[in-house]
Amino acid sequence: MRAAINIKHSQTKRLAVRRVEQALNLIATGLPYRDRQIRDAILSELAGTSAHGQLLMKPAECLDAIASTVSQLGRRLRDGFAYDTLLELQTEARAIFSRFDRT
Repeated sequence: MRAAINIKHSQTKRLAVRRVEQALNLIATGLPYRDRQIRDAILSELAGTSAHGQLLMKPAECLDAIASTVSQLGRRLRDGFAYDTLLELQTEARAIFSRFDRT
Protein backbone atom coordinates (compact mmCIF):
# COMPACT_ATOMS: atom_id res chain seq x y z
CA MET A 1 0.00 0.00 0.00
CA ARG A 2 2.81 2.39 0.90
CA ALA A 3 4.53 1.64 -2.42
CA ALA A 4 1.33 2.51 -4.30
CA ILE A 5 1.11 5.84 -2.47
CA ASN A 6 4.76 6.60 -3.27
CA ILE A 7 4.21 5.76 -6.94
CA LYS A 8 1.14 8.01 -7.11
CA HIS A 9 3.04 10.83 -5.39
CA SER A 10 5.94 10.40 -7.83
CA GLN A 11 3.58 10.46 -10.83
CA THR A 12 1.91 13.61 -9.50
CA LYS A 13 5.28 15.36 -9.29
CA ARG A 14 6.29 14.23 -12.80
CA LEU A 15 3.01 15.58 -14.18
CA ALA A 16 3.55 18.87 -12.35
CA VAL A 17 7.08 19.18 -13.82
CA ARG A 18 5.62 18.43 -17.25
CA ARG A 19 3.09 21.28 -16.77
CA VAL A 20 5.98 23.61 -15.87
CA GLU A 21 7.91 22.56 -18.98
CA GLN A 22 4.84 22.99 -21.21
CA ALA A 23 4.24 26.47 -19.82
CA LEU A 24 7.89 27.37 -20.43
CA ASN A 25 7.61 26.15 -24.02
CA LEU A 26 4.79 28.64 -24.61
CA ILE A 27 7.11 31.58 -23.97
CA ALA A 28 9.78 30.33 -26.38
CA THR A 29 11.43 32.95 -28.58
CA GLY A 30 12.62 30.55 -31.25
CA LEU A 31 16.24 31.19 -30.31
CA PRO A 32 17.50 28.11 -28.44
CA TYR A 33 20.21 29.93 -26.47
CA ARG A 34 17.82 32.71 -25.41
CA ASP A 35 15.07 30.23 -24.58
CA ARG A 36 17.50 28.35 -22.32
CA GLN A 37 18.47 31.60 -20.56
CA ILE A 38 14.83 32.48 -19.99
CA ARG A 39 14.00 28.98 -18.75
CA ASP A 40 16.95 28.90 -16.37
CA ALA A 41 16.28 32.43 -15.08
CA ILE A 42 12.63 31.72 -14.32
CA LEU A 43 13.22 28.33 -12.73
CA SER A 44 16.17 29.58 -10.69
CA GLU A 45 14.07 32.47 -9.41
CA LEU A 46 11.01 30.42 -8.55
CA ALA A 47 12.36 26.97 -7.68
CA GLY A 48 15.95 27.74 -6.76
CA THR A 49 17.14 25.33 -9.47
CA SER A 50 16.71 24.58 -13.13
CA ALA A 51 17.78 20.95 -12.91
CA HIS A 52 15.05 18.44 -13.75
CA GLY A 53 16.04 16.09 -10.92
CA GLN A 54 15.94 18.90 -8.38
CA LEU A 55 12.53 20.01 -9.62
CA LEU A 56 11.18 16.52 -8.93
CA MET A 57 12.14 16.99 -5.27
CA LYS A 58 9.90 20.04 -4.92
CA PRO A 59 6.36 19.63 -3.56
CA ALA A 60 3.72 19.18 -6.25
CA GLU A 61 1.87 22.26 -4.95
CA CYS A 62 4.98 24.39 -5.48
CA LEU A 63 5.39 23.01 -8.99
CA ASP A 64 1.74 23.79 -9.77
CA ALA A 65 2.29 27.37 -8.57
CA ILE A 66 5.37 27.63 -10.81
CA ALA A 67 3.38 26.33 -13.81
CA SER A 68 0.60 28.84 -13.12
CA THR A 69 3.14 31.65 -12.82
CA VAL A 70 4.83 30.78 -16.10
CA SER A 71 1.45 30.47 -17.82
CA GLN A 72 0.51 33.94 -16.63
CA LEU A 73 3.86 35.32 -17.85
CA GLY A 74 3.15 33.71 -21.22
CA ARG A 75 -0.27 35.36 -21.40
CA ARG A 76 1.29 38.74 -20.66
CA LEU A 77 3.86 38.23 -23.43
CA ARG A 78 1.16 37.19 -25.92
CA ASP A 79 -0.79 40.31 -24.97
CA GLY A 80 2.18 42.41 -26.05
CA PHE A 81 3.93 43.10 -22.77
CA ALA A 82 7.72 43.09 -23.20
CA TYR A 83 10.50 42.58 -20.68
CA ASP A 84 13.73 44.37 -21.53
CA THR A 85 15.96 42.23 -19.31
CA LEU A 86 15.96 38.84 -17.65
CA LEU A 87 15.94 40.65 -14.31
CA GLU A 88 12.62 42.31 -15.18
CA LEU A 89 11.22 38.91 -16.18
CA GLN A 90 12.46 37.33 -12.95
CA THR A 91 11.03 40.17 -10.85
CA GLU A 92 7.64 39.82 -12.53
CA ALA A 93 7.76 36.04 -12.10
CA ARG A 94 8.50 36.43 -8.37
CA ALA A 95 5.61 38.90 -7.95
CA ILE A 96 3.15 36.58 -9.69
CA PHE A 97 4.50 33.51 -7.88
CA SER A 98 4.07 35.12 -4.47
CA ARG A 99 0.32 35.24 -5.15
CA PHE A 100 0.19 31.49 -5.99
CA ASP A 101 2.77 30.02 -3.63
CA ARG A 102 1.31 28.56 -0.46
CA THR A 103 4.30 26.37 0.48
